[in-house]
Amino acid sequence: LLLGMLTPSALPTTPDKQLLKEFYQRFSSAEEVQTVAQNSQGVKLISKAQVQTLLDACSGKRKIGKNIINMQEFYITYINAMLEKLGIRIWAPDLQEAPNYLYNEACRIVALITFQ
Repeated sequence: LLLGMLTPSALPTTPDKQLLKEFYQRFSSAEEVQTVAQNSQGVKLISKAQVQTLLDACSGKRKIGKNIINMQEFYITYINAMLEKLGIRIWAPDLQEAPNYLYNEACRIVALITFQ
């Protein structure tokens, strides 16, 4: 869902180079990302309108492939708020880089916090 792969033929996207550059200007360590992500009073680095993840998501049941998912509006809002705080417009780990690549770490942190 976070990757926007809502059909069986969908392919994961790669992060935009300009977005990566902006991210690395803001963060230099996974600890820094974790601190910002866990700060409930944290300043949002981007506006809600700039977040492109889950744009077409709506609350309730939805069929994806052969499965049915049920996502409440609260979770969609919570995920987008987390992305706003970290300045991540599209949740899209860089699958061509190592898992411990800082941007990938940030995507992992978002997923772990929002789905715990």
